Amino acid sequence: MIMFLRTLTEAGITPETQREDALEIRATNMMTTYLSLLVYPLVVFSYVQFPDKTYWIQLFFLASLYGLSPIFNHFKLHTLARTFSVYTGLLAVSWGTWLFGFDTGIQFLFFVNVVNAFMSFHFSHRWKVAAIIISIFLVYLLSWYNYEMFGAEVPLNYHQKQTCSAFFWILGFVAILIYSYFSLQVVRTKSRDLMQHQSKLENQNIALSKANKELDYFFYAISHDLRSPLASVLGLIELMKMEDDPKQINTYLNLQEASIHKMNDFIFDIIHIAKNARQNIESKPIHFQQLIGDIFLQHEFNEESQKIEKIIQIHDEIPFHSDPTRLKIVLNNLLSNAIHYSNTTKDNPQIKIDIQTSPKNAKIIVWDNGLGIPEEYQKKVFDMFFRGTDAKPGTGLGLYMVHEIVTKLGGQISLKSEVGSYTEFSITLPQIN
Repeated sequence: MIMFLRTLTEAGITPETQREDALEIRATNMMTTYLSLLVYPLVVFSYVQFPDKTYWIQLFFLASLYGLSPIFNHFKLHTLARTFSVYTGLLAVSWGTWLFGFDTGIQFLFFVNVVNAFMSFHFSHRWKVAAIIISIFLVYLLSWYNYEMFGAEVPLNYHQKQTCSAFFWILGFVAILIYSYFSLQVVRTKSRDLMQHQSKLENQNIALSKANKELDYFFYAISHDLRSPLASVLGLIELMKMEDDPKQINTYLNLQEASIHKMNDFIFDIIHIAKNARQNIESKPIHFQQLIGDIFLQHEFNEESQKIEKIIQIHDEIPFHSDPTRLKIVLNNLLSNAIHYSNTTKDNPQIKIDIQTSPKNAKIIVWDNGLGIPEEYQKKVFDMFFRGTDAKPGTGLGLYMVHEIVTKLGGQISLKSEVGSYTEFSITLPQIN
């Protein structure tokens, strides 16, 4: 029985139904189902009190008719279901008024029909609500006259009138409680949706402000980081035209190559940033040992890299899933920086990598005892185009890109450093399944 009632209450509600519509459909179903069931005791009362009359048959028919709204909702006829519930309820109240008389308190159910109209159509259909309320008011006025549309008025004694009055008032209060509950749910849903929409707008404004700021930086970078290498190459070409010494020409060629490499690195960084913003996140098993080995292999012939001791500790017994392309960019930038800003004048230059995986996340620590980062720069290292020193070449995009990718993957990154002592980047990345 409970499963049957639950099925009727949920009739017409699908996963695609919006929350507000679902609440109104559920309210209509619940109201019509439960109130029609509550009327059946009155059917029994009518039959017991007046076995020789047909009042109980008429009441049974009206109660069953009132319960058809869930069936209409089941077939997606939601407007018909709501209209049907209001006017069938009005018909039942009118019939009961003419039959039992005003002194039983049945007129209270006219007010219940008004509440039903407000709840069923809400304020988004104010003209429908207005028309329904006017029609309810007109029927209420007509009910004061002794029309015998459904037969003569039932003669009730004082006790019977008191019993009917108690039943009608209980019926009305139950209906209002049901409607009040679902009206409150609709208001809460609207308020929650409004807050979510406002929060979404605020996030979009923050993202737009960030995008505008980055766009300004980007235009500056194009004018500086792309034009400077090109200007250098063009200047060197002019010098080569006036030079006959092969050794000097070779020097100019090497300088041109360095400028072109710088420009190439900058373009690749911009491409990676654009891909991170637009491409979907992939989820694949991450093999950290192989990933880090491939990165160090790229720096195999780097003189600075050859002087640095690499200490790698990987505890990945629990498989970790994330985006391998993005993770490679993150680790490549951190390890390249560790090599690039190493202090090879020390007796034991080192790079330490510690990785631990768990069912929820992976914790990655990249530590080096290189030049270190001044404290006043540590809050800016993840900004676009920020460079803490001009002593070493760079685009100023590496750590910005690392931060953006870690954020995109739903992780966090932090920095600890002391000048001349060490630098440590700590990353926590969630499992992506």
